[in-house]
Amino acid sequence: MKLNSLQILRFFAALLVVVMHATQAISLRFTGVDIHWGLGGYGVDIFFVISGFVMVLAAPPVSSARVIRCRDAVEFFRRRFIRVVPLYWFYSLLKIAAVFIFPALALRSVFDPMHVLMSFGFVPWKSPWGLLEPILPVGWTLNFEMFFYFIFAIAIFFGVKRIAFIFCVFLFIFVLNNIFPENDVLAFYARTILFEFVFGMGIAIFYLSGKRVHPIFAVSAVVAGLVLLFFANWPVDMERLISGGLGAGLLVFGMVFLDWIFKNKIFESISILGDASYSIYLSHGFVLPVVAILMIKIGFSSIGCASVFSTIAAVVLGVVAYKFIELPLVRWSKLLLSEMKFPDNLIVKNMWRSNFRYIYIACPWTPNGGGMFKVADYLTQCQHPESKLRPDLAEMRPLDTRGGGSALASMAYLLIALVKLIQGRLGGRLAGVHVNMAERLSLFRKAVVVVFARTLGLPVVLHLHAAQLHHFYRNLPMLLKFLVRWSFSLANEVVVLGAAARAFVQDELRVPSDRVSIVINGVPQPSVDRRDALAPGAKLQLLFLGNLSERKGVSDLISAISKSQVAKLDNFEAIFAGKGDIEGYTAKAKEQGVDKVISFVGWADQKKAATLMANADVLVLPSYDEGLPLVILEALANSAAVICTPVGEIPNELQDGRDAIFVQPGDINGLANAIDSILGNPALRKKLEQGGRALYERKYSLDMFADSIALVHQRCFGVASRTVSLLQ
Repeated sequence: MKLNSLQILRFFAALLVVVMHATQAISLRFTGVDIHWGLGGYGVDIFFVISGFVMVLAAPPVSSARVIRCRDAVEFFRRRFIRVVPLYWFYSLLKIAAVFIFPALALRSVFDPMHVLMSFGFVPWKSPWGLLEPILPVGWTLNFEMFFYFIFAIAIFFGVKRIAFIFCVFLFIFVLNNIFPENDVLAFYARTILFEFVFGMGIAIFYLSGKRVHPIFAVSAVVAGLVLLFFANWPVDMERLISGGLGAGLLVFGMVFLDWIFKNKIFESISILGDASYSIYLSHGFVLPVVAILMIKIGFSSIGCASVFSTIAAVVLGVVAYKFIELPLVRWSKLLLSEMKFPDNLIVKNMWRSNFRYIYIACPWTPNGGGMFKVADYLTQCQHPESKLRPDLAEMRPLDTRGGGSALASMAYLLIALVKLIQGRLGGRLAGVHVNMAERLSLFRKAVVVVFARTLGLPVVLHLHAAQLHHFYRNLPMLLKFLVRWSFSLANEVVVLGAAARAFVQDELRVPSDRVSIVINGVPQPSVDRRDALAPGAKLQLLFLGNLSERKGVSDLISAISKSQVAKLDNFEAIFAGKGDIEGYTAKAKEQGVDKVISFVGWADQKKAATLMANADVLVLPSYDEGLPLVILEALANSAAVICTPVGEIPNELQDGRDAIFVQPGDINGLANAIDSILGNPALRKKLEQGGRALYERKYSLDMFADSIALVHQRCFGVASRTVSLLQ
């Protein structure tokens, strides 16, 4: 599909660049001062928008077959390579030769081997004169073009929505540039001019939709584009996407829908100027210095007339170069690269030879991940032992998105995780991604994973564990709220812990009810035999297991122990296990006079936690915010009595007086009374132990939890890590 209007616009864009460089070359040669028409640089913006438009029209339709997508991606890039690279290499070699043969014509005559190599490879590299530009200076735009073609080819290969994929990749470049600001390559690409390709793609998608625009609106768009480009008087520091991209986009939009005006022999005959625009663009840098020197030699002094004459000369010689250099070079390149195709059977054999699939479980895969890590770890422990050997199952694999270091160091883990998603998508074996999300930074890290996975065309299950997300979300600015809602909307299914979380996800995050599922956490059977609490010398043991923080009510619990009557008995002890401000809470216990009965034992791994739980008479968790804590479920499994606050999903799952004793957050006296009533009343303690264990067996076993997750995976990914017979 050839649009005469775009051909004329391509020539117009090339002409703008030529005029800018003509005024520069003439002024430098005539006066030694760089005085040029800077608005001519907007020709590049027009080129980029046109390029985005044309690529959508030239690209093959999306195929469901991977082999066909691979073939289409290779063929797409092969065609773009033939169209762009040989002529650019020709003029780059010509530039090197010209500098050696006619050094007086060149403003810069210094070469660096690495810079030359990177120029031919379309990699931005600092030149010997200190600029990020290739040997052929106008080639800086081709670095953007080739990068765009490469990302477009990847989008074809993945079979994803191309405009969304490319937009996200471009956005990710900006994120990386903020993380690594010293990287020259990232700094080069992190420019808003990149998004002009997306503008063009959007115009093409609208054009292909079959909708038409009234001529008045099309003419208005052309006029508005020209005004924005050449008469808007933008500030010097205005973003290029606004000053150039917006006007270029309107201009291309209007011209596309005015193409019917140019459907006649006159415009068709002059469309050769559009065909020759690439040759004009690459060759004019050779013509202008020669014309300027000739003008000086014949005594011509008018800068304006010289600029006009040199522009005409550059256009004419550019058309000649198109006829006698570009066209033959393209023909020869097609012949040389005609065999650069991958046989379908080779692709199938080498890239998709295995039917065995896997599912990534994304979360912090260290103990720093807290409950999320434990849930993910439990899931992987209970998958079918042959999940990685049978084609009807999928192995669950860890995908660490944070690591165990600082928040800044976590970005490296996030980048590695994104690379693994690409590898999984390329390999064709990654069935889906199960993303475990909490609040604060976890929310934003996992949102990146969700967006990236969906952009790659991977199905996503979003598993929400956050106890405080509703508070955190409500305090976010409007833009971040929108981005959070958008990331949740991308998930194939959102898994929540209970009714309260479901209401928040549906009402505030606006996820449709048919894509929200409640899956209650589960924990394994106790691995350590329970101690005999009635044995001689046995102590009454209170256990706190979790992060030592105010949100968990640690200060409240220390104060409650100081008020407890049972805590004054010789056979009472309280164990606080977890990471946090151990030194500060130890000082608080000493201040309250209970440092003799409280022991802070630090972080407890799964084995140590199981031993502590088996020895505990009562688990106390006086939190101000929770989801459905695993530690409570583990206490129920171990037949330990529970004292907790009715927050989050707890009151929806446990019944006060039957499964646990509830105390309101911050009620220190009530907490002390609850401790005394359980540890001082063996009958009540026995009742809670039996009721809790019965509830665990009914609802919270690990097999039940794993089966529920497997059903979600089966719905979203088409495969799960457990056999269908187990699900039935």
